[in-house]
Amino acid sequence: MSQSAYDFRRIENTSGRQRSEQLYRASASAFVSLSRPAKVDIQQFEELSDALYDRVSDEAKRYVAAVLAPNGCAPLAVIRRLANEPASISAPLLAQSPLLTPAALVALIARHGDGHARVIAKRSDLDPAIRALVALLIRDGSGVTAEPAEAPEQQRIKASAEDVRTALRATMAANAEPAVLPANPSPSREALLARLMPTALSGNPRFFRTALADALDLPFAATESIVEENGATNLLFALRLLALPVAEAFMIAAALNPGRYLTPHTISHFAKRYEALTLDAARDWFDGFRAASFDALAEAEAAMPVLHQPPANEALPRFRRAG
Repeated sequence: MSQSAYDFRRIENTSGRQRSEQLYRASASAFVSLSRPAKVDIQQFEELSDALYDRVSDEAKRYVAAVLAPNGCAPLAVIRRLANEPASISAPLLAQSPLLTPAALVALIARHGDGHARVIAKRSDLDPAIRALVALLIRDGSGVTAEPAEAPEQQRIKASAEDVRTALRATMAANAEPAVLPANPSPSREALLARLMPTALSGNPRFFRTALADALDLPFAATESIVEENGATNLLFALRLLALPVAEAFMIAAALNPGRYLTPHTISHFAKRYEALTLDAARDWFDGFRAASFDALAEAEAAMPVLHQPPANEALPRFRRAG
């Protein structure tokens, strides 16, 4: 008797949560036993998994993650949902699943931080650029954490990603230099910075430009030369001014310029440039950039044609009624 058949036999004598647990396990075992699952098989397994997911234990999810890890035909929605669980559950998928593309892997690190990053680093087929970036994130024992620091003096500005494409979530060791922002920022200021990451990952540069304009108190038009600049120097200065950790700054830059940072060399070059840039230099750049931006805005407004408005006592033209 196969393992899947044995599991289904056991279900007949159970009820309630235990039944859900065993059905969840058995359905996964049955699915992976199919050498060539048809579309209907994939759909049925996905629907059953979705229906049972919230009723099963972490142990059951861990079992299914291990069973599905080497499978290349599993429903992508099932794989993604399990991969977003804590690393203690999702580790087999993170380390083995052929369905997790490089973009999906960096998205997972963006959401979950150090725990996922360390497991993903064990993949034998990991893209060299991702491997180099993971090494950057965890170097010197510094951890990437998805949880906010508890002590006020240890708080760092972090951004959470709701949706991701080609970026990587990270934080680096605390910067020795004083941050531009207050050590314990107000919720509103924290919220402004928290918008940078998800908007950068959204795939729409205008969303990020809006968030950046709010964070830097710049006109929206001024952010075009920061985000869309070919050399990315202005973006480097802007992110440094906000005192973002180097890996978080890289994550945003890579999301906005996915074709620029494809090798370990380009990743390392970005990190070295960013870490060499002082906050004083970033402030000097910003003072000049902001002044020039407002001057350009004033000139543009002055060049706009002035519409003629009739004096207050001037009679408005009368229109003949039709008909």
